[in-house]
Amino acid sequence: MERRISHRIYPAIKCKKEGCGKMFNPSDARQVYCCEQHRIDNNNDNRKLKYENAIAVSRIFSKNEEVLRTFYNNPKFNRESAVQKNFLEILGYDFSRFTEVKINQQTKGLVHWNFLLGIEGADPTVENFFIRNRKTI
Repeated sequence: MERRISHRIYPAIKCKKEGCGKMFNPSDARQVYCCEQHRIDNNNDNRKLKYENAIAVSRIFSKNEEVLRTFYNNPKFNRESAVQKNFLEILGYDFSRFTEVKINQQTKGLVHWNFLLGIEGADPTVENFFIRNRKTI
């Protein structure tokens, strides 16, 4: 297939890439960058900004999951005993972040889930928590 070449001439415009500002004659009315690399750079920067918050929140969920896994996978940890809030805080657990809250049908308590693991208040003062696994509830 033969490529068609436009003989249109567009007025010179300034490149939209931040920090460039080079004047150039676009080959198409939709062209706003002086070169392909500036278009790619700008799209990558915009994508990074768009997903920056989601990535940060995902890291918090992952960190919370890692803290819970530290206790849950420890052979010395009794899964029916509670973990003190201060131990979770020392390891960096963020109590304000969770993916969902569901009622534990067995205990009727609220479980704040991360991914696979979650915490359930063990006492009314919420100073101790049970670590729950989605697969076992």
